[in-house]
Formats: sequence, C-alpha cells, structure tokens
Amino acid sequence: MFGEIAGVPEGTLFASRREAYDAHVHRALQAGIVGTAATGAQSVVVSGGYPDVDDGARLLYTGHGGRDASTGQQTKHQSFASPGNAALETSRIQGMAVRVIRKVGTSYRYDGLYRVEESMLVYPDGGEFKVCRFEMAKIDKAVDATYAPIEGKLSAEEHHAGQPIGNPAPGRRSTNVQRIIRATNVADWVKELYDHTCQMCGTRLTMGNRGYSEGAHIRPLGGLHQGEDVVENLLCLCPNCHVLFDGGALTVEEDRSLLLNGEPAVLNGSPAGKLHVDDKHLVGEEYLNHRRESRKES
Repeated sequence: MFGEIAGVPEGTLFASRREAYDAHVHRALQAGIVGTAATGAQSVVVSGGYPDVDDGARLLYTGHGGRDASTGQQTKHQSFASPGNAALETSRIQGMAVRVIRKVGTSYRYDGLYRVEESMLVYPDGGEFKVCRFEMAKIDKAVDATYAPIEGKLSAEEHHAGQPIGNPAPGRRSTNVQRIIRATNVADWVKELYDHTCQMCGTRLTMGNRGYSEGAHIRPLGGLHQGEDVVENLLCLCPNCHVLFDGGALTVEEDRSLLLNGEPAVLNGSPAGKLHVDDKHLVGEEYLNHRRESRKES
C-alpha cells in the first residue's frame, strides 16, 4: 500500500514494529525499507541503525546492505541494486511518496509522506565503504493536496470501467515554497551556443520558429551534491536526454563517450558516440567526475 493509510494520521504512535506492521504502515518487522525495484518504496523506518542525517523536514537516509550481522559494522560497499535501495531509486525516478516512520524511544511514530529528491553513493564521515544516501523531503500538504472521492455518476462518455475518475475541477491554493535561485543567463548562454541542439543525441526541437532545449546541471544544485550554477557545470540537452541523464541512465565516460544503461548509447536509433562540446564551452571535468563517482558501484 502506497501513500497515506486510512485511519492513521500523521503523528500516530506505535508501541512496536509489530503494531506498525499490523496497521499496514510499515509491512516489515526487521527491514528498514519496504518495497521493490518494480513498484517503488512504500515506507522506511529511521531507527538510528545507520548514519542518517535527520533534520525533520529533510532527511538524508542511508540505504541498506554491507553490514556485518554480528557487529553491525559496515564491511562492504552498498549498492543501488540491493532490493530496498532499488525501491527508493524507483521512487526517486517516479516522484512517488514514501511513508517515513521514526523510532522515538521504544516506540515508532508515523511522520508523514516524503519524496526522494536525490541519491548518490558516498563515503560517510570516517568510513571506508560507500553507502547509498537518499535525500528525502517532507511533502507539504498545502502543495500536494488531495481531495475526497467524487460522488455521483458520470456518463458513459466520461467514464470507462477500470479507469480512475480523477478530479474534473482541480482547485488552487497558496503556499510558500523554497527553491534554489538559478542564474537564467547562464543556461540561456549555453542553449544559445548550441542553438538548442542536444549535446548528446543531436536533436533540435522547434515550436513554430523557436528552438527548445533544457539546461542540465552536471553536478546537481543544492542537496547532496551542492553543485554550482556556472557554465562549466551545464549542458544543453533535449528533454529526453535530460531525464535520462538526471536519472543516472545516460552517463558520460572519461573519454566523453556516452553510455545508456551501461552500454554504448543508441539515441534516436543511431549510435550516440561522444558528448558534443563546442570549443567555447569549457565543460568542467570535476563536475563530470563527480557525476560518475556519485553513481559508481565499487
């Protein structure tokens, strides 16, 4: 079960993991992550067993794996391929909400829904083995508003069996959100340099007589990565390559050749070859190295 559980409001306390299990809030008695790579993560438990960084509304959650069962010490590198970590990766890519349960004393408290915004492999302070770190942010209910199921009947033209009804009259509400301030002139310069042509697949999208492309940061801004909003950290990409690049599926190797899911990239039916870089565009190798290392399995 994904999302909120009926009858379990935020702040609900459970005396034990068994109670949380029986309430369908976290359907595992030991594992800290519930979910699969195919479906995404339903819930996570923050219990202090791993080196998490917990600031309440923002949580740097450490994945599972690589620990000695008898000592609790990290003895191996973690991997995004491990079941729970793969589930959180799916939630990140799909933008799915994940329930967060925190251990409070000897009890467990349901603390609401979070989104997985970023992920990377890192060496924790003083550690010699990489762990999967997931940056999770609490969902603001004022932004991610839900609505009651719609009562009444729809005509045959409006509704087909098995399809969700949705919301025929979505409303609006005001809220305050924090966003990273980006220098639009930096992205504009890069996109104009390439005339809105993707540096990876060579696609140039047009709407009327206008080109369209997206500025993609190599080392993401803020969060786990703390990238810089500078020309050296930007690429001009089409929306498809941008999504694949941000998701970690499309990568740039040291010789600037492109890989898609670990294989030589074929984009738009043709071998992609290498990242195209104009002589005027000094792409920072430090940013490309960070991108590779943050996803590199040891």
